[in-house]
Amino acid sequence: MRSWAAIGIGAFFALATAHAADRDGSAVAPAPNPWPSELVGRSATLPRGMLEIFAPLGLNLTNDRVANPVFLAPSVSYGVTDDFMVGLRHFLGLCLSGTTGGCPDVYNDVSVEATWRAWRGHGAELAVGAAVDFSPLDPFLVSFEVRTLARWTGGPFAFVLAPSLDIGITDRDTTAEKRLPIPFSLATYSFGWFQQMPGNREILTVPATIQIQIFPPLAAAAGAAILVPLDPPGGNPGDFYTFPVGFALLVTPDRPFDVGASVTFANLLGAEGWPGTQRGESRVAQLFVAFRL
Repeated sequence: MRSWAAIGIGAFFALATAHAADRDGSAVAPAPNPWPSELVGRSATLPRGMLEIFAPLGLNLTNDRVANPVFLAPSVSYGVTDDFMVGLRHFLGLCLSGTTGGCPDVYNDVSVEATWRAWRGHGAELAVGAAVDFSPLDPFLVSFEVRTLARWTGGPFAFVLAPSLDIGITDRDTTAEKRLPIPFSLATYSFGWFQQMPGNREILTVPATIQIQIFPPLAAAAGAAILVPLDPPGGNPGDFYTFPVGFALLVTPDRPFDVGASVTFANLLGAEGWPGTQRGESRVAQLFVAFRL
């Protein structure tokens, strides 16, 4: 079964190698317009031929588990056309603090995704996306994610609504926990954290993010989401929903380069049906960089 993860990852990198041909001018033409330095001026998909690397370093800030774990969850995205983007992402990714520092494994999740912008105009855009998540890799759980992203901009403000549905494919009745993201949109990448939930059933996630361009190099974002297991093992959805909240600052010192920091509360106001979901207790900080070629 793990061979399917390798096939999906290989397919992504086969597409991304087109970027090298772009350097020679032999394949994909460069984007006609530069990527906006202002966050609120960006779109949900990268321009054709642009490669983006996003590297967030996560640090657990929960009271009794500070720095347990510390993790690096990079993502890579590539604009196949101006309206179609493929990517590879992680939720926990590479865990750096060791098994004595809160790491269940050094590396145990990966996801392959695609996003298509269906419409754009009048300060708004609509995109749809899909992903295949291998999270965790051991035990091997596969789920399929479908999502929609709607974005509105006006002056120095932008609002993003990005509901998604995660559908379990393999071993749906497992007692193991699957990992899924808590994503607050920063255009083509997201800040936030991840949530672990028992079983491999359907989970609805509805995150909303407000972005504010304070001045050209500096932007702020605030997000809130609700995560609802639609068919949880041993209860009903009202017993297990969570309500994450997150805040971020983003600086763009140069057009291809972002640096930022965020704080996310995994469950500020939701139910406390599962271990680790106590209100206000679970929180994480991220320091991140993003670079575009």
